[in-house]
Amino acid sequence: MTEQPTLPAGARRRVVVVAADAAVLARQRTPLLTAITARGHKLHCLVGETDEAASASLAALGAEVETFDLGPPQLRAYADRRVFDAVAARLLAWKPYAVLGIGVKPMVAAALASRRAPAGRVVLVASSLEALGGNQGERPGLAVRWLMRRALRSADALVVHNGEHRRRLAALSILPEPLEITIQPGAGVDLLAYAPLPMPDTARGLTFGLVSRPDRAGDIADFAEAARLATARMLPARFVMVPLPVGPGVAGADASAARLPVGIEVIEPRRGLADALAGCHVVVQLSDADGFSHEAAEALACGRPVITIDAAGCREAIDERVNGVLVPPHDPVALARAMESFLRRPDQLDWMGRASRRKAERRFDANPISQELLGLMGLTG
Repeated sequence: MTEQPTLPAGARRRVVVVAADAAVLARQRTPLLTAITARGHKLHCLVGETDEAASASLAALGAEVETFDLGPPQLRAYADRRVFDAVAARLLAWKPYAVLGIGVKPMVAAALASRRAPAGRVVLVASSLEALGGNQGERPGLAVRWLMRRALRSADALVVHNGEHRRRLAALSILPEPLEITIQPGAGVDLLAYAPLPMPDTARGLTFGLVSRPDRAGDIADFAEAARLATARMLPARFVMVPLPVGPGVAGADASAARLPVGIEVIEPRRGLADALAGCHVVVQLSDADGFSHEAAEALACGRPVITIDAAGCREAIDERVNGVLVPPHDPVALARAMESFLRRPDQLDWMGRASRRKAERRFDANPISQELLGLMGLTG
């Protein structure tokens, strides 16, 4: 770890962001990246996967984009040496003032690379613990724990998205004693881009929108079964899926209607998630893979009640029966009951939608979250 540098007023520095996916980085971290380049800093985004649209989005923010072979998402103590070498080579060439690693594998690569190419500040964001074996998975092996401990010793600050993730990392005995740890509710939401949307008319029933990666077959199956149960009582409803982008080559990533259960339509978010949510009355989000439900927070900002699972990273978004409903994971019967509660009382949608927006403004505004990250990186002078 290094001493926190003092950035003179008006100083311009080189900043490197290491992440797994350019599309996710552009969608979730635009306020942060904009704040970096607006200060005149030179921004490099080193990503494991990208496409033309994602690279163009980052370039429009003033970033230079390069890719590296991240390999499988799981952290592999010895097989990933070439990954760490590739990141170290770029840091040696760029000589950054600050390095931000987002996601377990990218952050480990960034931290270990910084040992060979020292930066003024190294900040790590453990946005998901899936690379360690899943959020509720088994204890990672000794070699992976050793690698994580070594990486964290090279860091100046660590950001996690919920208290349970912090406790899990502490239980693995890999957190260095002086490491600064901050809990942030995800990347935050751009409250201007995700403005309140008018609630659709309820005369012909309600529309429930599942926001999910199309490769999460279990979540889609639970949603479809809950839809079947809810409509069995002859309550008019429509059920749609808003597919989130996934990297190339991911099994089950095809969200075409042919692959979805009968009765589930697909709405492509052509101009962003808010565009796809405009026709939904209630948003459903069933995954806790990212440590915080970014999509649930965006739905709240749009003024939509949310049904999500009672798990770390999801429950933080919901005030029960105020702006949404929590259900047990993998329980389509409970999910159907939550849907029925809205179908039987559509009059609650408007005031719950207003409560959703207030929660987003109070807790999930991307601007203070980004400012806090800039401070951790020593870029607020």
